Amino acid sequence: MKVQQLQNAVEAFDFDIFSDEHIPELGRLLSDKQVVVVKQRLTQERHFGILDSWGSSAMSPIIYGIGAGKLRGLHWNAIRNTTLRIAKLIEPKHRSRMQSVTFQKDRKGRALGIFTNGKLGWHNDQTSFESAERVVGLASVEGSEGSQTTFMSTRECYDKLNAEDKSQVDELKSVHKWDMTKINHFAGDLIEEQHAIMKYNGCPLDGLTSPLKAETASGVPGIHFPASLFSHFLGMSKEESDKYLKHIWSLMNKPEYIYTHNWKDGEVVYMDQAITLHARPTSVEDGDMRRMWRCSGYLDKLYPGKGPMTMKISLEGEEITWDELFKRIDDIQLAEYKRAKWSKVFKRMP
Repeated sequence: MKVQQLQNAVEAFDFDIFSDEHIPELGRLLSDKQVVVVKQRLTQERHFGILDSWGSSAMSPIIYGIGAGKLRGLHWNAIRNTTLRIAKLIEPKHRSRMQSVTFQKDRKGRALGIFTNGKLGWHNDQTSFESAERVVGLASVEGSEGSQTTFMSTRECYDKLNAEDKSQVDELKSVHKWDMTKINHFAGDLIEEQHAIMKYNGCPLDGLTSPLKAETASGVPGIHFPASLFSHFLGMSKEESDKYLKHIWSLMNKPEYIYTHNWKDGEVVYMDQAITLHARPTSVEDGDMRRMWRCSGYLDKLYPGKGPMTMKISLEGEEITWDELFKRIDDIQLAEYKRAKWSKVFKRMP
């Protein structure tokens, strides 16, 4: 396998992606370099198999909770049904870690994928949880010509921070909050169920806290930027927090730290989620047939101990258990369900 630099990413080539020979090396390259482009077409089975060979599934904890029966009842039906529907274009045996990214809809006009239309602002996966490195493989299936994805690794930016900023980044913890105004600006025109999926993937409970500094499974340090889910830094005022976050963003948001991929069908880009952001600067509109396979996971088979069991739950400095997290989220969802139900009743009254 050979590797060449692509701005702030690398391309891996001169190997057969259907051969297992270089797949572990590919996973380690991803952790070291954060964004790896491979211009070879994958099948669903092979796409799943590569991520599966690297480590555990990175399913959203809340989606897992629904599937495992920890979150149940009529108030979860809309989320459960939407989760099932957006998996329809994926073979059942691959749904534990794979989703479609597409505008396509079923005969009733319901979305068959996540992030269906519009542009997408800078983001990463499961921002509000402290966790080992998660990675995503995004494979172009059809209609990708003319679309772009941009990637920003913070590795080099972090290395170049002055002593004061590096000390500050190492110590700060980001507190997250679900804010529909920010999400609408970030995520474009989404339907209600997609907003719910985004909420439970990204910030299922206001106050969830994670360190601003993170590192990949191979130990590469960088900035775990909170993007649109940011509320404030723990122990810092909102005004001071916004000012410092803006300062850090000014250091990160530079052309030399960004790679723009111009998609063609039959390619895959593997990306880190610990210290790397990605965005979709090109808009996906009605009638667009662009379809991608998004497959996610950890790297704990390559780096033992760097899997989902390392995930911590911190709520504004208070450590809580998974059972407590599920209970609080269930209470909130049930209250919202009852409010929506009674609102419909009042609207029907004369």
